[in-house]
Amino acid sequence: MATIINLRGTSGSGKSYVVWHLMNEFGVKSVIKKGDKVVGYRLNQDIMIVGRYALNPKTYDPATVDDNVEICFESKRGISGDTKLRIEHAVKALRLKSVRWTDRGVSGSYIVSDPKLSARKYVGCGGTDQIKSQIEITDRIEKFAKKGKVVVFEGLLVSGLYSRYKEFAGKLAKKGHHFIWAFIDIPIERCIDRAIIRRKSTGNNKMFNGYNTIQKHYAVGLVQQHALGDCFDVRLLNPDRAHKQLVNIVNKCLAESAFNLNQAEVA
Repeated sequence: MATIINLRGTSGSGKSYVVWHLMNEFGVKSVIKKGDKVVGYRLNQDIMIVGRYALNPKTYDPATVDDNVEICFESKRGISGDTKLRIEHAVKALRLKSVRWTDRGVSGSYIVSDPKLSARKYVGCGGTDQIKSQIEITDRIEKFAKKGKVVVFEGLLVSGLYSRYKEFAGKLAKKGHHFIWAFIDIPIERCIDRAIIRRKSTGNNKMFNGYNTIQKHYAVGLVQQHALGDCFDVRLLNPDRAHKQLVNIVNKCLAESAFNLNQAEVA
């Protein structure tokens, strides 16, 4: 039976980089395609990766990041009272040099607080975000679970969903699989740092709107609380060591799989 690891985090948390590092650590044995479309990878030691990634990612250029950047929080649909509170907390965390409230949000000058992130490789939007539907994602995971010992998947859209994957985890458990919820435990200001650096590394100098990032960060946190409350196997990963921690988790899963296989042979 397989262990399924669902890596979760908001935009800028480093999900794609963490999975890319795992692929680089174990080595890609084969690319899995559906027609001309890449839908996954088989790594050595029967590790399966769902989705598509850049196998030769770019590196951030720290020279493109100015000392001060403009950031705003705006929504065309308006901002609810609860979201305004989240924005206020984010404004405090970001230590905006100047704040300008508008009818739709708040904007101001911001200093990127963690430029060392510019040394990270930029894998690009990948994972399951390239798969059209959640049904196709879960179908792909089930197929991969039949072929591998460990299945890893991540995606921005998946990260904010709970009910569907709570039910899916239960379905997998009935088939003997184990589901791990792995969250990159990163503060909102560092997500925004990374998002700004990523945008500027591609030449996008428009004012960054952090509204969606704040909403997704909140949604991921809520999913984490629900998963803990429902007593699932939840792992919290340090944003600076998440790539190494995931490798360690996978290695332990492989060791447990080998032990269980030996026990079955003895029996």
